[in-house]
Amino acid sequence: MGINFTESVIVRTVDNRLVLHHDTIILDNTLISAISEKQACSLGLTTLRELFDITPPTVSIIAEVKHKAKDFGNSTNSTALLTQRSNVDESRVPFVIS
Repeated sequence: MGINFTESVIVRTVDNRLVLHHDTIILDNTLISAISEKQACSLGLTTLRELFDITPPTVSIIAEVKHKAKDFGNSTNSTALLTQRSNVDESRVPFVIS
């Protein structure tokens, strides 16, 4: 028996990379949006890119965004922008953003 989907929460770092974490803060109330991807990874956070790398393409990924869509820029297509930010292949099974 396998899995059909995985659900993760994503947060943007100061250098506009996407990491997985349930809250927008870590450890001593440090905002993830105030640290770099490298710093976040050194603290044990996983990047969205890593999630796509380890998840089989037949498994759907549901991503909950923990910040405002405007943080991604001026694009109105959040899926395309998140895909671009994480270098994700748009042909994989559903990548759902909530």
